[in-house]
Amino acid sequence: WHVIVSGGDDYELVFTGKADLQDVLMDVGVNITAIGKIIAGKSVRLIDANGGDIRIKKTGYRHA
Repeated sequence: WHVIVSGGDDYELVFTGKADLQDVLMDVGVNITAIGKIIAGKSVRLIDANGGDIRIKKTGYRHA
């Protein structure tokens, strides 16, 4: 997980949209996968399948 969420060279398009966006896009032949949701809060959290926090020790590259 640490390499996946903090590494570079990510070539997938990630975006946010309304909850029904996946159904709308599938209807016109665009395949997308929901990977999370946006909720109110002060930071980014990664949550495992059991609802527990995934702690990331390494952060990604920071441009100067």
